[in-house]
Amino acid sequence: MTKRPEVVQLAIQGRLEELERDLGTPAFFADSKCKDADPTLFFAESNSKVAQAKDVCATCPIRQKCLDWALENAEEGIYGAKTPRERKKLRAGADIIDINDIRIMKEQRDLILNSALDKAIAYFRVNERTIYRWRELLNPTQKAS
Repeated sequence: MTKRPEVVQLAIQGRLEELERDLGTPAFFADSKCKDADPTLFFAESNSKVAQAKDVCATCPIRQKCLDWALENAEEGIYGAKTPRERKKLRAGADIIDINDIRIMKEQRDLILNSALDKAIAYFRVNERTIYRWRELLNPTQKAS
């Protein structure tokens, strides 16, 4: 996965504000966990840095909003805990399961399977489709309701 050199250079130089301004970054990013993190993590090449960036995203209160925005606007970087390659697959309609999803599903199996849909959505701050997908993965013989 190659990155555009100018994006990487802006990240390294701590000048991501220029990139955000060019992309028209929405105001809800002010509530993100990544605003206090090292911005180079979100434009890194190494698997370990990508994993660190995804860890920051995993508990972010705007994770789903960020991903929704990135699906429409961002080609580079980690947004909503998804890489550019993962976002490309999502745009094409593929389901993406990452290590954070697996960890959450294991830790919160009962909540995912047995709670009301709106409660699970609010707790995990994900969309309805994600909860249905997790339910199907945790219990493939029983259709999610």
